[in-house]
Amino acid sequence: MKKRSITSRILLAAWQSVIIILCVWYAVFVYYSDISPNRVAEKSFPQTTCHIVQSKLTEITHLVPLYRAEFLVKYQAQGPVYTRWAQGRGVAANFSTDKRAQQALLQQFAVNADFPCWYNPSVPNMVILVQNKNLSSSFRLFIPLIIAAIMGFYLIKNLLAGVLLLRAIRIARK
Repeated sequence: MKKRSITSRILLAAWQSVIIILCVWYAVFVYYSDISPNRVAEKSFPQTTCHIVQSKLTEITHLVPLYRAEFLVKYQAQGPVYTRWAQGRGVAANFSTDKRAQQALLQQFAVNADFPCWYNPSVPNMVILVQNKNLSSSFRLFIPLIIAAIMGFYLIKNLLAGVLLLRAIRIARK
């Protein structure tokens, strides 16, 4: 029975480790794909004025319908005038499940009006109409990191219990 208990503890520790690795991997992915690019843009993209030529709500449907507010903007950056589509969610061109929020974003920026926007100095044809300064993308980190912390606690508890069990087996054999 004690041998079976050791085996089950090893399997449990392996599963806990896998869950921790997956949670940390997801958190790193979210940070580098969404949060970090927006921070870089906030600090290093120069501001200019964008003229809204057209706007639209793009919808894609896979299992769940996803939406993104898009704006055709005209702006001047480092000399030339550019006309490009800009998304309403910062640097990351992510889609959202919240259709109302994307429609509200479309209403916030009227066609034929001028608004501040930011362009990438290295790639001036990349423009951001809305800087993503809110914490919504950071919230996507909390759940996996909380799960990883809980799993870490139980992994340590499981490993300590396994060490104590091995020690008890060794003492019983003597």
